[in-house]
Amino acid sequence: MHKTYLSALFFFVISSCVAFQVAAQPMRLCIDPDWEPFERLSPTGEFTGVGADLLALIFERAQIEYVIHPTATWEESLAAARRGECDGLGLLNQTPERSQWLIFTEPYLRDPNVIITRRDHPSVAGFAALGSARGVLPIGTAMLEHLDRDYPELFLFPVETEREAFEWVDQGRAEFTLRSLLVAAYTIRNEGWFNLKIAGYAPEYTNHFRIGLLPEHTIWRDQLNQAIATLTPGEIDHIINRYVRIEVEQKHDWLYLTQVVLGLGLVITLLSLLAVFQYRSRRFLVQLKRRLEATLQQKEEIAARLRESEHFYRSLIETAHEGIAVVQQGRLVYVNPRLAELCGYTAAELYTLPSFLVLVHEEDRALIAEHYQQRLQGGRAPQRYEIRVLPRDQEPLVVEISGVRVDWFGQPATLNFVTDITERRASEEQIRYLAHYDQLTGLANRHLLMERLHLLLAQARVAQQRLGLIFLDLNGFKPVNDTYGHEVGDQLLQAVAQRLQQELQQSLPLDFTLARFGGDEFVLLLPDWATLEVEGVLAAIRSCFTQAFDLQGQKFNIQTSIGYALYPDHGQDAEALLRYADQQMYAHKSRQKAASVQTQQLTASQQQSSNC
Repeated sequence: MHKTYLSALFFFVISSCVAFQVAAQPMRLCIDPDWEPFERLSPTGEFTGVGADLLALIFERAQIEYVIHPTATWEESLAAARRGECDGLGLLNQTPERSQWLIFTEPYLRDPNVIITRRDHPSVAGFAALGSARGVLPIGTAMLEHLDRDYPELFLFPVETEREAFEWVDQGRAEFTLRSLLVAAYTIRNEGWFNLKIAGYAPEYTNHFRIGLLPEHTIWRDQLNQAIATLTPGEIDHIINRYVRIEVEQKHDWLYLTQVVLGLGLVITLLSLLAVFQYRSRRFLVQLKRRLEATLQQKEEIAARLRESEHFYRSLIETAHEGIAVVQQGRLVYVNPRLAELCGYTAAELYTLPSFLVLVHEEDRALIAEHYQQRLQGGRAPQRYEIRVLPRDQEPLVVEISGVRVDWFGQPATLNFVTDITERRASEEQIRYLAHYDQLTGLANRHLLMERLHLLLAQARVAQQRLGLIFLDLNGFKPVNDTYGHEVGDQLLQAVAQRLQQELQQSLPLDFTLARFGGDEFVLLLPDWATLEVEGVLAAIRSCFTQAFDLQGQKFNIQTSIGYALYPDHGQDAEALLRYADQQMYAHKSRQKAASVQTQQLTASQQQSSNC
């Protein structure tokens, strides 16, 4: 018991010290100003809602003062937190993206998400059953990030507010939205969305609401975690029931039932022509007229917003950098200006084509036709893939295609996005070439030679074949380079490489790899030595050096030293074969030097005898 008392006293002292340190500057808290029943900031600055009451309780127990940093939207709150204008965000889910710039407390409110549809929509077992359905979620929410990651085939539209998301589903512009159970129950009943229903649950996307803080506020986070640990389920339920109560829902239901009864009473009154109910009927007609006027005004507002949304999305599509096309029954029924520009046609010309396949390279038509049918039938076509298109009077373009199944005027179609990646592919090919080929001679470089040597060795082991490797080193190249400069030396290497390549292509009946190994060293790789005679190959190489090389009017006579190695006779791996061939080449070079010295001595002796 003494230990427990001392621990509590220690905790109280530490908490008091920390609280004293931060008391001088209250926490600046950003919230969602319009997210009932969780959070709401009234025009007078009053912070109310389930989250507001829970946060007040948590901060009171943590002995931390806080002030609300006012913003107009949730997007502004996120932006303000990123800029450091507020120290934390009061009610949000933790996501990988947010974890890069925020630290989080333990969750203090858990609320499952539900799938909201129109009442005529069947029940939903899960998002996989929705296929490529159209969904709508408020922009900046964690659920929009999760759904876009986990179900890329869904066609998701971001909107500004919760109300706008419900309006889209109510009007049939979207098939579903994903919202919290508390938000759904509160909004559908309190705002009269009786055309909507909860069609399914998404337990994998349960909201775990936390307080997010800037990384430097670890002390505040620890204090808040200790306060969150003291919350009881009864306290949380009591706060929730202040805003989402069964009694409130029943009150609305009784109001609706009363209106129905009054309407029936009015009909009976009119039919029976009882004068006693004339006043009530006139009153009902006045109310009905007001409701009709309000409904007409609401419809006008909805139509205006719909026109604004259509103008907005049309502007996005028509100014998009990607080509966009809708294909229905194999024909193009909509294209944006960018796609027409890529194809070299006008939009009107594209609409008259008998099939969209006319624009596709012959070798790629079967592939894109297969993916088109898979999407129409609800199958899982690749999310992105590459094809070649045939613009009018231009070279083929390499494009990346992605698409989804949609309904176009009541009939199935595919919405496709086309990105020109021709320049990117050309750059990648250039990079790949520079990584594998010698820039001076155009021959394979050391890296590519070693790749092919390892591959051919593996094949030779399986097939039990022989493999040959010949090492060449130029004799007399260094004096040329030192005397005439590197420019002439480079030209001489290019001439040697060209002559070797041409001679070997004419002499050898099989594929080979000729590589510049480094400096004035070359390596010849022969995959199947059994079909060749060693001396025949060496003779073909020596023949390349029987004639002088003519460069800028200057003739250069150079020779080569040669060494060769055979697999498996002279080595079992690449390093052993190269080492053996290099040793043989240097032995050959030594013999050539010795023979040259003997020749010079003999010549000098003959000249001396002649002078005598």
